[in-house]
Amino acid sequence: MGRYVAQVVTNATAERAFQVFTDPTRFPQWQGMVLGAHDATGPLNVAGSTVDIDHGPGLRRTMTVLAVEPGERVRYRQTGMGMDEVTTVRF
Repeated sequence: MGRYVAQVVTNATAERAFQVFTDPTRFPQWQGMVLGAHDATGPLNVAGSTVDIDHGPGLRRTMTVLAVEPGERVRYRQTGMGMDEVTTVRF
C-alpha cells in the first residue's frame, strides 16, 4: 500500500474547513470533477455515515466515514470506480 501526502493552505479556520469538508452539498465547490453527492445515510461528521459521490453517468464512488475528531480529523474510505482507499484529512 502506498502513501500520498498533500497540503492545502487556506485562510479558513480549522473548524470552518471541517464544516465545509463534511458538507456533501459543497463537494462540487472544492473537488474537481465532482458533480454532486447523493444518498447520504447520515451527517458526514459522524462515523458510519456514507454518501455516494457522482462523477458523471455511471461514475460513482461511495465515501464511508470511519472516524471523526470534530474540527481536527476525518478518516474515510472510498470505494468504486476501481478504487478502494482509506484517507485521513487533518484540519
